[in-house]
Amino acid sequence: RDDAVAGDTNGDGSFTLPDRGDWNFVKVDGASSSGTIANARFRYGGYAPLTQPMLGAVNGATLAITGGGLSYSGYDGLGAGQSSVLSVASVTFTGNASWALNADESSRLTVMRRNSFAGTSGVRVFSPQTIQADGNTFLDHTGLAMLIHPGVTLSGFQDTAVVRTVAGGGLAAEFRSVTVTEPATWVG
Repeated sequence: RDDAVAGDTNGDGSFTLPDRGDWNFVKVDGASSSGTIANARFRYGGYAPLTQPMLGAVNGATLAITGGGLSYSGYDGLGAGQSSVLSVASVTFTGNASWALNADESSRLTVMRRNSFAGTSGVRVFSPQTIQADGNTFLDHTGLAMLIHPGVTLSGFQDTAVVRTVAGGGLAAEFRSVTVTEPATWVG
C-alpha cells in the first residue's frame, strides 16, 4: 500500500493508501534472543487492537537499534517488556499513535542517543535505571514528550532539546523523582 517504498507494487495506482496498523509487529523474544537492527525503516505497523508496538523486545531479549526510523505505528513505535534491554541511537520516530518509545516496568533502556521524537508522545520509562540520554530532540508532541518514573537517572542530558511540544500549552514532560545529571534545553 505504501507506494513511497518500492513503487506501486500492488498495481492499483493511488487506490489503496498506507495506514497505521496495516501489519502487526516484529519482536525479539526470549532471554537467549538478541538482535541488532541498523538503518531499517518500519512504517504503518503496530496493529492497535492488539496493543503491540510496531517493533519490540520481550521476555529478556536484548535489542540494539541504530539509524533508520519507526513511523506511523497504530500503537507504540518501539517497546520493551518483561526484563528486556534496549539501546537506541540515531533513530527517527515520527507520527506513532501512542508512545514513540515505551519501556515498561521491568525493562531497561541503556542508551538513548541522538534520536528524534515527533508525534503523539515521546518516551516513557518505568524502571529505576541509568540511561545515557544525550543529543535527543523532542518536537511537536500533542501528548507528553517524556514520562520518566522514579529512580531513573538521565545521564548526558545536556544536549537534549525539547522544542514546541504539547499543543495548547500542556505539560511537556513529567519527571517523577528523577535524577538528571545535566539539564536539557527547553524551547517554546
